Amino acid sequence: MAAIAYAVMVFVGSFLLTTIRVSFIISHLGVRATEFLEMPFLYLIIVMAAQQTISRFSLPDRVSVRLLTGFIGVGVMLAVDVLSEFLLFGRFPKQFFTERDPVSAAVYLGTLGMFALMPYIHLSSSR
Repeated sequence: MAAIAYAVMVFVGSFLLTTIRVSFIISHLGVRATEFLEMPFLYLIIVMAAQQTISRFSLPDRVSVRLLTGFIGVGVMLAVDVLSEFLLFGRFPKQFFTERDPVSAAVYLGTLGMFALMPYIHLSSSR
């Protein structure tokens, strides 16, 4: 349950950021620049969501629990991302991954990695 809550918090924050980016900023700066502009805010959302998840669900200070929470969270997040892209824009999963700007795609993958590891990173920083 903790991993699902973690994924939902990040998805909602990311969805809000994306809505702002697409609605107001992308036409002025372009896709790549606005995605890079969005990244620090997404990082803050991930950190806050990890903190809330750890606190709310009293996650134990065990590496396996924290990593499992992060990796399941990423799986849930990817599933919701792909499904919402299909339902909202008619984009199939293959398009979701292949039609991205190559630089932005690398940053997106890095963000997913950070998302997966953040519950563990909080464990390491608290020791």
